[in-house]
Amino acid sequence: MEARVPLSHPLYMPDRAICRALRRVEPTLSVDWYAGRWAVFHGLPHYGDVDASAAALARETVRDFREQGELVPYHACLQAAHTLIRQEQLVCVVEEPDGGYRPLDARVVTHLRRLDWQRRNWWVRDYLQAARTQADDLTRSRRTATDAVWADCRQDITEYVDRHHTSFSATALRSLKERGHDSALLASA
Repeated sequence: MEARVPLSHPLYMPDRAICRALRRVEPTLSVDWYAGRWAVFHGLPHYGDVDASAAALARETVRDFREQGELVPYHACLQAAHTLIRQEQLVCVVEEPDGGYRPLDARVVTHLRRLDWQRRNWWVRDYLQAARTQADDLTRSRRTATDAVWADCRQDITEYVDRHHTSFSATALRSLKERGHDSALLASA
């Protein structure tokens, strides 16, 4: 059972299929409503305690503002620090190239999958080699399964002929061999 994370907007729920596809790209990716758009976040942990890091950043910010002669409340700096830490986890915002709203769809998964190739240092030739290896393995397994089916058929036919057709004798098999039919069925006779 997957853990449920409360969303920032109660009316918008991301498509589960898209979320599963994103997790296939990287298990720590999640989708959330962020600033009026869908956004993808990674779940990589922030180094150290998040609250302690945000508090330290807020204290530094307050001190910097005081040195400049401005008075900024600590809670505003703390909220800004938490927002900054949240933005560190932001992978991308789902939007059209012109900045307009775009619904959550498979294009974001395709985009992140391509970026993941770069993250893993996969060039096109590496991807093609992996795809060819996968295709060869699939072809090999299908060929093995097909050969097993044909071997079973040959065995069943041979057993049937041996049990029910006594007239289909060695003479008939020899005549088939003379015509050039060389198969596993004839070899077994």
